[in-house]
Amino acid sequence: MEFKDTPKIQTERLTLRVLNMTDVAIVFALRSNVEVIQYIAREPLNFAEAEEKTQEIVKYIDNNESISWIIYLNAENIKIGSICLWNFSKDRKTAEVGYDLLPEYHNKGIMHEALKKVLHCGFNTL
Repeated sequence: MEFKDTPKIQTERLTLRVLNMTDVAIVFALRSNVEVIQYIAREPLNFAEAEEKTQEIVKYIDNNESISWIIYLNAENIKIGSICLWNFSKDRKTAEVGYDLLPEYHNKGIMHEALKKVLHCGFNTL
């Protein structure tokens, strides 16, 4: 599996593209928001930590250890969240899904829409 060249994923409302170093601001927005991280065992990040975290995620993608996508809202062309496949089994047949979304986009079916496409990609493309 080669992750960094994975093509964009499109839905009617969303575009998902592989995370890169231009995404530090959205990583910071998501990982510093107490409402977003309230159910995850992690502390809010400052901007420098978000930059380090983004570098770490890019390294995982480059090493084909995990894949993370940034979620764009097509109508507004803005970044609103992220979704990933990580913790792959040795045989690469199973993985965990992780995701986060800015609070103002909760309860709109966005993550359900993204998750369906990511699972399809995981099972059929990757």
